[in-house]
Amino acid sequence: MTHKLLLYLSIPTLISSASAVTVAIDYSDSSSGFFDTGTSDGVTARAAVQAAADDISAAITSSLGAVSNYSHVGNNGSSSVTITANLGYTNPDTGGSETFSGSLAADEIRIFAGARALGGSTLGQGGPGSSGISVGASGFPSEFQGAADAASASFTSELGRGSPIIVSSFSGDIGGASYSATFGPTLGNLWFDNDGSSDFHLDHTTPVVAGKSDLYSVALHEILHSIGIGTFDSWDAQVSGVDWTGAEVIALNGTGTGIIDSGGGHIAASIMSTRLSDGAAQEVVMDPNITVGTRKELTHLDLAFLRDIGYTTVPEPSSTLLLGLGSLSLIMRRRK
Repeated sequence: MTHKLLLYLSIPTLISSASAVTVAIDYSDSSSGFFDTGTSDGVTARAAVQAAADDISAAITSSLGAVSNYSHVGNNGSSSVTITANLGYTNPDTGGSETFSGSLAADEIRIFAGARALGGSTLGQGGPGSSGISVGASGFPSEFQGAADAASASFTSELGRGSPIIVSSFSGDIGGASYSATFGPTLGNLWFDNDGSSDFHLDHTTPVVAGKSDLYSVALHEILHSIGIGTFDSWDAQVSGVDWTGAEVIALNGTGTGIIDSGGGHIAASIMSTRLSDGAAQEVVMDPNITVGTRKELTHLDLAFLRDIGYTTVPEPSSTLLLGLGSLSLIMRRRK
């Protein structure tokens, strides 16, 4: 799945919180020069993306278990069922598929970042990595169900990361025995346009120059796609046309009716909320639009959506102003 975005005001530490989740940006596949540490622009671009990742990490207080074992075996009598995880991600520079077999530390979500030509007005794209399973069995079919139950539980315990957040889930039948496997947040993809058509403001510590698109804001939007907004099964389960059924958003906004865009992967255009940093009214980060020359920060409504898909976040203030209006330009497109 892929997606895209853009606002002003830098935040070294957006929220005072002992955060649990760490959004780790991985440039190991980036060779296009956009993030080249040998250039001042590359260093500045990395700093902007890191600031966005840090601000999101600071807002999330969830705990995720470590991942190191991809193959989970269940035994019953003299029979066994094995469920093996297949994780991957999109190479951010080439668009090709990459496999991942490394470990993830507790609370780590790893996002592979880079740049490539996107065309049109697309500034960036982001989404979760790929997940799948392979299943095998040996022994006596009469014993497979007990083995499949054990393998399913072991797999989901580790790859689900002890979290209520569901990225994807798989179920099936082997030898007459049913199995299931659930993935929690693990990997993400993130890339930015480098075909020369996108004029980025790279420095997240300075006001956005008129006529430029703010890299920090684009990164903030795409990282939120990478960790579930508009992309996870936990999101899809609460979308009904353009309505949202999640309790956190409804409690904060007063309604979930008409709050999702027609594509299903963003908050509806022009929805306003309040910034975490200063309580000022701002268009939400996760609407489908972008205004050139501005910078966005995380809002309380963005966090309410994260809570509805299963994350825990920093506490909400006792009162939050939500408005519904705004002017925008430069539509972002979502692509699966």
